[in-house]
Formats: sequence, structure tokens, C-alpha cells
Amino acid sequence: MTIRSLEDVSSDSLSELLEAAETKTDATDPADLVFVLSRANAELVLEREFDIDDVDELAEILGRPVQVEGEMPDDTILLLDPDAVDGEEPVDPEAIACGIVGTDH
Repeated sequence: MTIRSLEDVSSDSLSELLEAAETKTDATDPADLVFVLSRANAELVLEREFDIDDVDELAEILGRPVQVEGEMPDDTILLLDPDAVDGEEPVDPEAIACGIVGTDH
């Protein structure tokens, strides 16, 4: 599992998490990784990024699918292989990157 501290939620910070995951994840093909964001974080990225209109466009820019989950905590962003979790149980923690979001100042 890769864990990174992120200052805020933006396309740049998501790209940084992707770069870290691609270099650290040996267990899965980096092309299979999917972003999982809370609804609040997805909305925050779209508010801050004037040139991105929706989650599909964000996914296109990142080159990875983006899932929005209502139950995700707002201080966490996941980047994972969809097969890395079975229900709520991680089955392949090496295929998970986690971004912990700090507070904005």
C-alpha cells in the first residue's frame, strides 16, 4: 500500500498520487488503477478546476476512471485496482494507493 499526504484536492494532487502509485505498485498493471473520491472531494475538484466540467472529464485528464462514492471519508482519496478490495475487505493491499488530504488554509 502506498500512502501520500496531499495538501488539497486538485487534479495536480491526484496526478501526484497516480505517479506515486505507478512507481510503487508492482502487484498490478498501473493502467488498471481507478480513483475513488467522496462526493464532496469530487465537487471540490470541479469547483477549483475551471477547465474541468464533470467527473468524466476529470477521468479523461487523469487517464484513469474516477468513481464517486457517497460513503468515502472526505480526508481520503483512494487509487486502487478494482480487484484489490472484496466488499469492505482489502485482498491485495499492494494494489492500493491512499492519499490523505490535509486542511486548506
